[in-house]
Amino acid sequence: MLVSGRLPCGEQIEASKIHSRLGAMNKSLILSVLLGVLGMSAFSPVQANTFTHQMSAGNSCNGNYLDISAKQQPVRLSALGLHLSPGSHRLKVYTKDGSYRGAELDAGLWQMHGEYQVESKGYGKLTRVALRELNIDPLETKGIMIVSTHTLFYSNADQVESYRENADLSVYAADAVCGEAFNDILHERVWNGALFYNEAEFCFPVATENALIPLCL
Repeated sequence: MLVSGRLPCGEQIEASKIHSRLGAMNKSLILSVLLGVLGMSAFSPVQANTFTHQMSAGNSCNGNYLDISAKQQPVRLSALGLHLSPGSHRLKVYTKDGSYRGAELDAGLWQMHGEYQVESKGYGKLTRVALRELNIDPLETKGIMIVSTHTLFYSNADQVESYRENADLSVYAADAVCGEAFNDILHERVWNGALFYNEAEFCFPVATENALIPLCL
């Protein structure tokens, strides 16, 4: 037993030692206990992941549409990897609830998620674009539209698959933006890029009253 901040033998407990011992403990266990105290339930940790769709290029214009669907666990999207032409790009990212299909040119169904300035890493390389965090609930689909001021590379649908999936999510991305957002659509153009998701050291899907949400440290 500890009394007045001293060990039984009388040794003073230093703050640095306490911090060191706490830091060595398993963070996931600490989080599970904390959630229990708060009356929340936690499931198995969600691992940090990268999902790459395509990088084969073959065609290009200003942007792409994609549908991201979470499977049994929530997905916390933190960044996009894009296949951009060299130089500086001004990007706009729009989102909508549900699939983009059928809503490509209807501005009233979309929300501006953010505007981003990036310097491209060039052809054949992913340029990472950190996003304002986007959460996708289990079994939910989010439509995404990415539009650049310059060239974004994609592939023709007769050369690559427009649908890919892993254990956490699926992506359908078969249409492109040419020009300004909501101005024109090109079908059979498959997005090149990657998704960076659940990137915090520990992410737990937490059951709230209405939904599962990712809680990350």
